[in-house]
Amino acid sequence: MAKKIKIMKTEIINIKGFKIKINFDPQISKNGKEIRLSGIAKNCQVPQKYVDKTFKNHWIYTFRYIGTTDFISFEFDYYDKFIGIVK
Repeated sequence: MAKKIKIMKTEIINIKGFKIKINFDPQISKNGKEIRLSGIAKNCQVPQKYVDKTFKNHWIYTFRYIGTTDFISFEFDYYDKFIGIVK
């Protein structure tokens, strides 16, 4: 029987009280537009940090507005706290 491996600790990100699921299902953004997860990347501009007996990184979650070529990205710190929108 295959064992499910959990890669990410976070399955939902919280952006100033607005929650977005980390999956590829379409969802409605805070501005009412339909979005879908496009990718997740480690921010290599920020060094790793040893936290709670493991190395942590800053992560960038990128979403695409469905039906357009526009994207929006959000950065989160070592503690899964929202830092800001990535330009």
